[in-house]
Amino acid sequence: MHGNTGQLKKRDETAQALSWMSYYFDSFTDKQPMADRTVIWHLNPKDTKKGIYNKYKEWCNDTPHSLSPVSDSYFNTIWDKHFPHVKIPENKRFKQCT
Repeated sequence: MHGNTGQLKKRDETAQALSWMSYYFDSFTDKQPMADRTVIWHLNPKDTKKGIYNKYKEWCNDTPHSLSPVSDSYFNTIWDKHFPHVKIPENKRFKQCT
């Protein structure tokens, strides 16, 4: 037996998470061009990373032949590493003038 037991499953679970996140972010973001020619993808300001993780986890549990979901901390690591351009903007509330 070698020390890589279980690594293939982890790679498959990571690939599944990357695929789901890519689809989700492409479908549910507004692409905002910036002055430096980069593009920031904005999710809804009401979204949270935890809420998006819960949608992913629910999808994994409800989809036949899906692998187990990655942990929430690993989901955030994948997000930070592979999708740094995807942001949840602050929900700025405008104050009423008096």
